[in-house]
Formats: sequence, structure tokens, C-alpha cells
Amino acid sequence: MNANPTNPTDLLNPLAALISVNARMKLMGRSPLYPVILILLSLMPAILWRLVYAWLSQYAAIESSMIDAFTVYSIFCSTLFMQFYVPGLSLLMGMTIFSEEIENETVIYLLLRPVPRFILVLGKFLSYLAVSSGLLGVSLVMSYLIIGSTPGAGLITNQLDSLVKDWMVFTLGMAAYGAVMMLVGVFFKQRLLVGLLLMFVWDTTAAFLPGSAYQFTVRYYLFSIFSHADAQNTTQNLFDAMKQMLGMHPHASAFSAVLVLCLIVTACVALTTMIVKHRPLKLGQQEAD
Repeated sequence: MNANPTNPTDLLNPLAALISVNARMKLMGRSPLYPVILILLSLMPAILWRLVYAWLSQYAAIESSMIDAFTVYSIFCSTLFMQFYVPGLSLLMGMTIFSEEIENETVIYLLLRPVPRFILVLGKFLSYLAVSSGLLGVSLVMSYLIIGSTPGAGLITNQLDSLVKDWMVFTLGMAAYGAVMMLVGVFFKQRLLVGLLLMFVWDTTAAFLPGSAYQFTVRYYLFSIFSHADAQNTTQNLFDAMKQMLGMHPHASAFSAVLVLCLIVTACVALTTMIVKHRPLKLGQQEAD
């Protein structure tokens, strides 16, 4: 069989099949409740806030005009989603894109197929991105609706453009984080430790280091295209204070930030392809010895 097809359909058909099959496996493979649990966990803070607000409005005479629902939503996006949900979901799902198959040596069954290695890696990566982006989208929309259900908030109908922009930024973040974690998963033996250090230590503390270390983090470029900073004065003040607290530096331009994030994804997919192409053969040789 020809392992290097030249017809575009010979590439698109296996790519589409890989995306659909792996997406179903991620959603239904281990437990059908897994996606539901992830969504419910991300919704708990919004539900808790809504219950507290309902209690305060009933017993403490808090009026809806005293709390800006969009500011609350912005806080949720900048803390829960940007700081925890996006990197955490990328760590959990991105790292296992190929690492488990390489560890169990079942990746050899993929490599025996007459499909270019790049298409195998790209298909599995895109399936991860589709599932993780879908899960995040459901969580983000439901959090938006819960916060927007505040009487008189006007959030649901007035800020839909911000909701769409947030989902796009978070999806791009999960693409970059997930590509890095996919590379970590196939390259390092202690992948979980390395992933945690990169995601929650280096990505956070690099902003405090002298020089240009902050430019080698995904977080810096994500915050550069985060839309809430320009939404309104109250949110602007909130984000200015947050940037000072996090030791963040002036923004990169939106074009530069998106370009760098796309380059990170491209480089990690290419490097993962090279590793997947050679590592199973090395493992087989070591076992044979």
C-alpha cells in the first residue's frame, strides 16, 4: 500500500475518520459521565454565586443595580476559566493524546495504517481540540446564562459578542496548551510532573523573572488577546490590578499573539510527529534486546 498518498481525498478521508473516532472515544471511552462531571465542576462556582446573590437579595435588600453582572462574568472568565479550566483541561486531555498508546505500545497499530504520520498526529490532536473546545463551550455558555439570570442584569442579550470572543480565545489557548502537553506526553517519562511544572509553575512565575522570560509562556499571549480589559471602566480597573498582581508585562499586539500561539501549535505537532514516527521502533528494539 502507498503510505504517501498524493490525492487530497486520500488525506482528508482518514483525517476526518481519525477526528470522529477519537472524539467519540474521548467522550465515551472511559465513562459517559466523564464529560458531565467536568461540566458540572466548572459550573459549581457560578451556581454558588447565583445562590448567594439570591439569598442576599432576599435577606439583605441587595438590588440588582448594585452588582454588575458583566463584571462578575469577567471575573469568572479571568480566574476560573483562564487560570484553571483551560490549562487544567489541556493538561488532562492533551497529555494523553498519544502518551498512553506509546506506553502501551498500541500506537504500532496506528503506524501500520497506510496514512502519513503527520495525519495521524493531526487527526488525534484535532479530535482533542474539538472535544475540549466543546466541553469548554458548554461550560462557558451555561456559566454565562447562570450569571446573566440575575434580575435586571441584561447580560444575556447585550454581551453575546464577548461570549463568542471568549470562547475563541479559550479555544486557541487550549490548542496551544494541548499541543505543548501532547509533546510533553510523548517525550518525557515523568510527563505528569513535567506538565504540572510547565503549566502551573513556569507559566505563572515567568512573569516575575527578569528579562524576557515571560515571552516564553502561553499565558502572556492569551492575556494579550483577552477582550475583557477593554469592555468598560470597572472591568478595566479590575484587570489592571490583576496584571500588577500577576507581574504581567505590556501586551503583545493581537496579531503577534495569535501568530505566536499558532506557531507553538504547529511546532509541537511537527515535533510530536517526529517522535511518534521513531519512538515505537526504539521501544520495540529495546524489548527485543
